[in-house]
Amino acid sequence: MGICTVNVAKIVIALMTFVVFMLGTTIGDIAPPESQGETMQPVNVTEVQMVNETVQIDLNIENATVMCNFTLMNPGESEDLLVGFPIGLGWGGHGGDRYIYPLEDFKAYLNSQQVETREMDVNGSQWIVWNMSLETMETKDVDVSYWVQLSSYGNYGREMDYWFTYVLKTGASWGGLIEEANITIDLHGIEQNWITELTPNGSVFENNIITWNFISLEPTENIYIEFRTLRPDCEERYTIPGFVFDENHAGIPDATAELHYWNSDDSTVGEIVDDVYGEPLVTTTASGADGVVGWYRLTNLSDDGDLGVPINMTVVARTLDVAGNERTGISDPIGFDARLGWIGSVVNVTVDRSLAPGDLDGDGNLTTSDALAALMIAASGVHQKGADVNGDSRVNSVDALMILQAASGRTEL
Repeated sequence: MGICTVNVAKIVIALMTFVVFMLGTTIGDIAPPESQGETMQPVNVTEVQMVNETVQIDLNIENATVMCNFTLMNPGESEDLLVGFPIGLGWGGHGGDRYIYPLEDFKAYLNSQQVETREMDVNGSQWIVWNMSLETMETKDVDVSYWVQLSSYGNYGREMDYWFTYVLKTGASWGGLIEEANITIDLHGIEQNWITELTPNGSVFENNIITWNFISLEPTENIYIEFRTLRPDCEERYTIPGFVFDENHAGIPDATAELHYWNSDDSTVGEIVDDVYGEPLVTTTASGADGVVGWYRLTNLSDDGDLGVPINMTVVARTLDVAGNERTGISDPIGFDARLGWIGSVVNVTVDRSLAPGDLDGDGNLTTSDALAALMIAASGVHQKGADVNGDSRVNSVDALMILQAASGRTEL
């Protein structure tokens, strides 16, 4: 775990994290759990100044690790200090109805040496504290590290909002301005286009790293980042998987799988379903788990629509038969709930690609062209199952004659 030196001077660092899990379609007045961290502060008023602050925040989707280094300088007489961090443990906040998550894996260092800390009550708040001293004009480094959960909010929809606040505020307990402050947020697994809000202005974004540099800082604005992404379980909830098989239950490669609306009134297939981003839900079969052929995944199902009202849909598979004609298979209707997502298992589709005996051009009809095709197959000496209408494992003029008779309606194959 990295070291976070929490500045002893005029900065109050507060990580505020709220996690809301919606158990219904409305929020109500439930106070969400809160996770917050504070900067290092003196328990009593002091002349000590923070002259430099460096903060490294490693931001993951569900938690943040804070690593800080603060340089303290004593311009006055020698002082013995009791300093510490509010650790946010227990019930507090809004009328005591909100649980305050603790800072996890908290460590403090003085001039690179880990200090012995203890917990104590400071004005009704739980703190981690330790002792230190500074002689006149002496400079010391303080490092602190910890991690906390991110605030998050998500209902039954596909997306979840996460946010993180690093509060910079002037404190009367420390003297002077911050001569220089450098704050870095390193994004891990978070894309730049997910960010919906970022303050203050003046940040530099490069290689997934956000930085601020302040000179002679009198903090008046918080560091705040908010981003929106899919819920952790969203990909599975808004994906319909399955296989496309032929009449022999063999997987069909390169078949097109499409998700369509289903008109239950007349049992017809409607338009292709669009996802929330306007892309049609169409994919191509490929090899799935363990190399099984015919696997498809129709992803990005929409959570748009009336909550709790299932949308009737069906999977349509399209492929070509041996004659190059398109064949179609349609699954049974399935119900997708926009609020809960897809809670079913795989949806398999069967496409019958077999040709009727004698239908060598695959047009669904027996004609003289099929009889002519049988003669050509017979002349080539190649055995083709569809042309062997009498089942003697040979294709010859007898098969061509039988196809011609069936085409004229004098017999059936």
